[in-house]
Amino acid sequence: MGKLKTMTGSPGTSTTTANGADAGDAPGGVRIDAVGLTKTIGGGQTTLLRDVSFTIRSRELVAIVGASGAGKSTLMNALTGFQPVSSGQVLLNGDDSYQHFDAWREKLGYVPQDDLVHRQLTVAQGLYYTARIRLPAATIEAELHRRVDEVLDEVELTDRRDIPVHRLSGGQRKRVSIAAELISSPRLLYLDEPTSGLDPGLDLRLMLLLRRLADEGRTVVLTTHAVANLAICDKVVFLGRGGRLCFFGTPDEALVFFGVRSLPEVYATLDQEPGAGESWEAAYRQSPYHHRHVAEPQEEVAAIATPAAGSPLPADETTSSWSQFRTLTRRYVRLLWSDKPTLVYSMAQAPLMGLFLGMVAGTNVFGFGQPFATAQVALVLLMIFNLWIGASTASREIVKENPIYLRERLVSLKVPPYILSKALVLAALNVIQTACYVGVVLLFTGSPADGAFLPAWLELMLTVWIVGVAGLTMGLLISAAAANLDLALSITPSSIIPQMLLAGALFALPSSVDFLSNATIGKWGVNALGTTADLNRMYYTAAADIPDDPRIAALVGQIVFDPDNYDDDPGLKSVTEGRESRQTHLLRNWMVLLGWIVLFTGLACGAQYRKDRVWRT
Repeated sequence: MGKLKTMTGSPGTSTTTANGADAGDAPGGVRIDAVGLTKTIGGGQTTLLRDVSFTIRSRELVAIVGASGAGKSTLMNALTGFQPVSSGQVLLNGDDSYQHFDAWREKLGYVPQDDLVHRQLTVAQGLYYTARIRLPAATIEAELHRRVDEVLDEVELTDRRDIPVHRLSGGQRKRVSIAAELISSPRLLYLDEPTSGLDPGLDLRLMLLLRRLADEGRTVVLTTHAVANLAICDKVVFLGRGGRLCFFGTPDEALVFFGVRSLPEVYATLDQEPGAGESWEAAYRQSPYHHRHVAEPQEEVAAIATPAAGSPLPADETTSSWSQFRTLTRRYVRLLWSDKPTLVYSMAQAPLMGLFLGMVAGTNVFGFGQPFATAQVALVLLMIFNLWIGASTASREIVKENPIYLRERLVSLKVPPYILSKALVLAALNVIQTACYVGVVLLFTGSPADGAFLPAWLELMLTVWIVGVAGLTMGLLISAAAANLDLALSITPSSIIPQMLLAGALFALPSSVDFLSNATIGKWGVNALGTTADLNRMYYTAAADIPDDPRIAALVGQIVFDPDNYDDDPGLKSVTEGRESRQTHLLRNWMVLLGWIVLFTGLACGAQYRKDRVWRT
């Protein structure tokens, strides 16, 4: 947008420019003009905000207050631009924030009710990674640490810098979230219920902190139910039911306007009868307070010439995808390392389950002349456990940090580095799990004689690991798509069981569902494992011995077995003769499994991109 004309009206107003220069009464902050904000849903049947207009001067501390359902969160989301209104405008220093949302979203701070720093990290660690993601790419390491030290001092948490966030009090955790927003030095700070759940002493301390942040040059807007310390604020917005503006002015003026002795009494006044909100809205529009705090500032807005169309505000230089990937990977490794009990359990279950499977399967399972059915079932179980551990571990990793992700995404976080960082770390962890699991199993069962390319034991581990990676990318998709952690954990088992049932190695599949097996990880995983174990040779060797062993004859007639699953050229051949056809077959199965990994990773990215709509609908 082009340069706007000088505002007229209240003393102290200054020139506003579209590139973010200060506009309003005091330098440093951001002036907010809410003009006719109306929000309806259900085809206009329900009104959440009704023609709300007011002006917040730069460097003011303003509280949005009202009973539950009055529209506080709706108004906050409208001011931030996360969820635009049905009609009306929000001007930030004269710029239409809805039109220039992508530029302004990097210049404002927003503190939701949820924590913005991972609880497993220390305060300093969490803020460091926040700084690494949010600050410009050219920021050097020393500057990052200096900025962390500055914001810790600003929120009075320097002495708690090395304490894990989960060990802090509620008020301290809230200050850590505020510190995370201050990292990028925003001039406009929004807070959603920052004092919720705090005792009166912590409530007062946090409000005094917000007062100081405003005095130091920021415009601060918050929603709250607590009104005991609202006298600290410059202005108060009181909303009545139906999103009606019943008052906007100073706390002292609110007492006079409503005829009460304390601000908590305003709640009862606004809810004393069903039509109270409408009555107080009408009374406020006729009052001198409306003229002073709404009408006159809105005349300043009306006096601004319509700006010429221009390019959006320039966005700050952000970190590259590669830099974000490295930072996110480092942070995720530290998060896993910080959660020692979960990490120990995750690592211990692999050899433990391998021990159980090995003891049940028995010895010399893959030797020629042994019942191939046992080998086939052992391979199914070998595959399904690693698929399970991959999916169950990953299915919680995205959804559990949705609030942090959404806030970082709003600023500068890119989706592919976020997803790939988790996939890489979990895949590396699964290398250790696979080695422990398969290694313990093979100690009991023994290893097949010859692999198609590599030593059979190594080839089995590689295939089981690829299956595990396919499972964890499927888990990341579930985690990205699920609305909450409980839903993600509920979906995971139902996504794993079909992988075993439709693998085609335990049950003969009816023709009506046989084609579904091609759409499972399990089928291709078992096929690859059976190729390495040379199940075809075990099968044909057993078939040749049918006249001499009636037990094998009965077994061959009962077991589900398809020679085409394990060899491009099935039949009884020598090890050397069959290796080439096995190699081609194994490569094809590996490629399909890698295709599943790419597909699930892409779908997980797509599910994360859909979350952008949370801010805009």
